Amino acid sequence: MEERERLVDLLRELATLLELGGENPFKIRAYEGAVRFLETSPLPLSAIQADPPKGFGKGLLEKIEEFRRTGGLAEVDRLRGAFPPGVFDLLRVQGLGPKKVKHLFEELKIASLEQLELACRQDRLLGVKGFGEKSQANILQGISFLKTFKGQFLYAEAEAEAARLVGFLRERLGPDLPLEVAGSLRRRKEVVKDIDLLAASDGPAAVMAAFLAWPGKARVLAEGETKSAIVLASGLQVDLRVVSPDSFGPALCYFTGSKEHNTQVRGLAQDSGCKLNEYGLYKDGKTSPMASEEEVYRALGLPFIPPELREGLDEIDLARSGRLPDLVGEADLRGALHAHSTFSDGRATVVEMAAAAKKMGWSWFGLSDHSRSAHYAHGLEIDRVREQWAVIDDLNARSRKFQVLKGIESDILADGGLDYPREVLEGFDFVVASVHGQMSMPAGEMTKRVLTALENPFTAVLGHPTGRLLLEREGFGIDLEAVLGACVRLGVAVEINANPHRLDLDWRRIRAWRESGLRFVIGPDAHEPAGLAHVRYGVGLARKGGLTRESLLNCLDADEARAALRARRRNHR
Repeated sequence: MEERERLVDLLRELATLLELGGENPFKIRAYEGAVRFLETSPLPLSAIQADPPKGFGKGLLEKIEEFRRTGGLAEVDRLRGAFPPGVFDLLRVQGLGPKKVKHLFEELKIASLEQLELACRQDRLLGVKGFGEKSQANILQGISFLKTFKGQFLYAEAEAEAARLVGFLRERLGPDLPLEVAGSLRRRKEVVKDIDLLAASDGPAAVMAAFLAWPGKARVLAEGETKSAIVLASGLQVDLRVVSPDSFGPALCYFTGSKEHNTQVRGLAQDSGCKLNEYGLYKDGKTSPMASEEEVYRALGLPFIPPELREGLDEIDLARSGRLPDLVGEADLRGALHAHSTFSDGRATVVEMAAAAKKMGWSWFGLSDHSRSAHYAHGLEIDRVREQWAVIDDLNARSRKFQVLKGIESDILADGGLDYPREVLEGFDFVVASVHGQMSMPAGEMTKRVLTALENPFTAVLGHPTGRLLLEREGFGIDLEAVLGACVRLGVAVEINANPHRLDLDWRRIRAWRESGLRFVIGPDAHEPAGLAHVRYGVGLARKGGLTRESLLNCLDADEARAALRARRRNHR
């Protein structure tokens, strides 16, 4: 995490803690304003200190100075200790902000999720100002959601932890050590419970010693000759197994999983009179060395099956019939859309975002700031839209090899309308239509709302189709099958939102619709240059859904992408 992001997180937490403590609302708003400024302004912290913007008073500047000097904020540490730890868990329940949590803590002495659930079931919240039967029912639903995903972690968080640990082990043990991430992380599941590592060595003691020396561990769970486990500061468990080099292939197959896939593969082995386990493929009690997974699959008469597809679905049948998809890779991408700039709630200018996209090796980049109804995100009024178009025109005039496409992420209004009149919509190369508000709308009404937006000929892409936030909230109620069917009929592409907190559309839906003619596009949903790299998570989702490059608009060149995104409106003139 970068310095600026750490400061933003601390100031946001400080504002929350102050609100929990009933502090002066003006002081709280000052910190909230600083957070918004730091999220959207490209100014470095040193420049803010040298020439403070409006709203940055003495106290706030002292906080920035303290953070830059110590890496933390003493007031945050002090205020954290003023509340029972369980109070902060209450803030994770959808719909509960600091003010409501403060009321619950002061009036009902509720200081944990368990106490909150019991109070809801006893209808005790109904006596607290601001709470009714509906809000109480929503809180119970939110608690149930949190319980369902307790002990799970986002793919991106686990992958980053695994990469750091693998880098540490390779530095200690040498770059040639056979060492792989296995389990659900290797299969690129959107959330994981732990990290599985597999190494091959005839000297397992040295591997285990290096593993247990990892400075990022919080505690050691188990220590053995060939298997050890640690828990990281984040609470994520990491298991390491060391096998002999001759059985690395079968072991990697086994520990990658899934359980369902392994059952099917073992069944194939049994059909041919063999026995397959993590140690090898046995025939008459004997096995041959297999240092790679390719050797294992080849011995079973199968081509290599990419880890992302190993979920015990149709991958074995596809492999046996020679129909495994040639999965899309990051190198196949020639562009991406859905990114924000300082025109709305982004943290970099149009020029800076375009330069970063060019560094990604792309030939085009689709900018899509928020539309005017998104007041919370500084959505663009019409004059700002035209101002941005002028910036993009200037950029495109300088280079024909790299093109910026003019787009907008338009809110889908409550009645299904888009956010601008026709004469403005005509000026965009594409419109991403997304639901951002009124998410509690009944499923039937939400479905009608989205279907209406899809019928609009200027809608080129349906953005984050279910609105889910992984480990935070479920998606809104909607008949997704009807919506996706309409996208196929109308020629609207569906976004695979690659933000690691969303990963929306779900890979299971992608897999179910991959042969329907539905077009997909990976959107990084980036608010800063580094966010463009989120496309890699979208590629993982696309691969898990079985997509090839032919299914993704990202794999088209600039002119082809622009034509594909504008195609619908040509038929509605």
